[in-house]
Amino acid sequence: MKRFFFFLLLLVTASLSVWANGPSECAPERSQFCVAADANGDLAVYVCLENHLKDLGHNCREAVLRANPVLREQLEVQAVCQKEAPLLCSNGMAKLNLISCLENNYKQLGSECLAKLTATNPSLRAQIKRDSEAAKKKHEEELAEIERKKKEEEKKQADELLKIQHKLAQERHQQRYKDCQSRLRKAYPDDQSATYFYYCERYAKIPVLSPEQGRCMDGLIQARPAKYTSKAQDKMQNELDAWQYCKDQTGDSSFLTCTKTRLKDGDDFTMAGNSCLPLHQRCLAHLTGGKKTSDPTYGNFLYAICSSFQSYYMTVDECTDKEAPYWMSFYQQPKDGHLVQQHLREKHAECLSFFEKTNGYMDCIKEFNNSDHRLRQPRFAPILVKLCKESPIYRKCVLKKFFQLPQYIQVLGYPSTQREQEAIHRTCTLEETLKSPPSSPTASEDCECTK
Repeated sequence: MKRFFFFLLLLVTASLSVWANGPSECAPERSQFCVAADANGDLAVYVCLENHLKDLGHNCREAVLRANPVLREQLEVQAVCQKEAPLLCSNGMAKLNLISCLENNYKQLGSECLAKLTATNPSLRAQIKRDSEAAKKKHEEELAEIERKKKEEEKKQADELLKIQHKLAQERHQQRYKDCQSRLRKAYPDDQSATYFYYCERYAKIPVLSPEQGRCMDGLIQARPAKYTSKAQDKMQNELDAWQYCKDQTGDSSFLTCTKTRLKDGDDFTMAGNSCLPLHQRCLAHLTGGKKTSDPTYGNFLYAICSSFQSYYMTVDECTDKEAPYWMSFYQQPKDGHLVQQHLREKHAECLSFFEKTNGYMDCIKEFNNSDHRLRQPRFAPILVKLCKESPIYRKCVLKKFFQLPQYIQVLGYPSTQREQEAIHRTCTLEETLKSPPSSPTASEDCECTK
């Protein structure tokens, strides 16, 4: 509407300034189309020529449009917006003010028509930009809402699945607990002890096994001699012990073979499983030279030693890599990677220094193990651990004095009583002082024992 009034005002101005005497470019068209309008003045002639705009020659047409820039712009817009103009601006008022009509309906315009309108209208450009930003924001909000609903649905499904799994686990636990109690009652009808709860509660918690874990458990249970599985309670305990190893060591065939062999020899699950771990095997190989023993007392002695000192048989790389996951958990950013590498290098040096010292310590135990078979008993293991921290002179003296004690004192181990220990210590310390070179400490004196 504003453009319409501006257009009328411009016509009046044009009639006064441009058409006061009439342009010479329109003389032929004026005499041809607007003879009757001459009597009404130049403004009437201009309006007449404008009404015959399609019939005017080029020069006259340019003169008319030069006098009315709004009309020129409207004609240019009409030429570009040939599809939109008839659809959106077909009535008389809209045709007269075509640009305003199209601008009011800009959301329905094609790209070429819209580009023509915005080229001369900064306000329309700003409005389109605001609309675009609002549409983008609305789209982002819609996507966020969709994502929120999706997460809510996923959480709801996960919660429902968790409830189902929890319910199934409870039902399975209750069923296994009942089965356990039933088996024990059948085996011991007169025994209603509280151990039912302890064993049945543990038994019921064994998770559903994979086929591989099941085969591992069956193999270990079958390897146990019948005399150790005659009671229902023992059978369930064996299942628990077998599961404890099979859940982690299922894929290690050498471990399973070793464990089965030791079970057949009469070891319990704890001794068989721990004795077959790689580090424990290295320790046994070092102390025995790879030889097997059928003496259970000697076997228990070796088990006691290697259970305490098997970590000494890690390689330097194994010692270093053992802490790698721990330190990697602290440094998540790529820039912190050099800190991890620096720590691992420091740890590598520490491991190397540690094993250089402990190798001599374990060699000392091996020497005692080979030289004096009287020490091959579990109760004497603490003696070796203690004496291998001392000098060769001191430990040789202590053993000599120890085996001179009465048998009933020896069975108590070392130290036996405070009195005998102090007496032996005074004697052997004096002997060590008299016989040891003043500036030649033994390698074993530098050993560090962590157990």
